[in-house]
Amino acid sequence: MKKRKIQHGKVKFPRFWIEMNPKYAKKSKNVVICVDGFRVGVYYTENKVEDLTIEEMVEIATYAYGLGFDEDYRIYGLIEQSVADNTL
Repeated sequence: MKKRKIQHGKVKFPRFWIEMNPKYAKKSKNVVICVDGFRVGVYYTENKVEDLTIEEMVEIATYAYGLGFDEDYRIYGLIEQSVADNTL
């Protein structure tokens, strides 16, 4: 597993996932997960996935296509473990 610090915590994910913009991790508050069926990418951002701007969506697409993601890739947001724990 790989760990990366972000502004309000840390993110843990498998080593084979692709970090799309790792130099922005420490400045970011949120993580967007990009998936195309073959690859999984981690994109660090200020905004939650539902609040992404068009500019951020274009930037994610630029990273995704540059890293070989298929055109029909999907994006997902992460939730905090404490939120998930309270929903069970």
